[in-house]
Amino acid sequence: MSMQSTIDFGTSQMERQICPNCSGIGMSSFYSIQQIPVHSCLLVPSQEEALSFPTGDLKLAFCPGCGFVANTLFDSSRHNYSSRYEESQGFSACFNAFQDRLIRRLVEQYDIRDKDVLEIGCGKGEFLMRL
Repeated sequence: MSMQSTIDFGTSQMERQICPNCSGIGMSSFYSIQQIPVHSCLLVPSQEEALSFPTGDLKLAFCPGCGFVANTLFDSSRHNYSSRYEESQGFSACFNAFQDRLIRRLVEQYDIRDKDVLEIGCGKGEFLMRL
């Protein structure tokens, strides 16, 4: 599977795109990637099912009116939020140790104290709460 991503921090205006949060018009696209799995946290029973998992495209955009960030290509019909969906890794001591090291590095390297932090795909927000 080949994934191609595009980052454009200059942004491109999507004049007719309506913000799903405030209904404002004119979201600005800043990141896109093609053919990524439509779920990253859906438990599958076999390697065969994992390799044939459906893919889709992602385009992140922000609303200049309210600051909301959304995938403007999101298609809810392609998703299966069920008992097979598990995004939490907070039960793992190994993963928590990794998060703590990452947090220390982010704080020390980027001086993110008293700053706003955006986590995309934050699940239950466990990482942000630790941060």
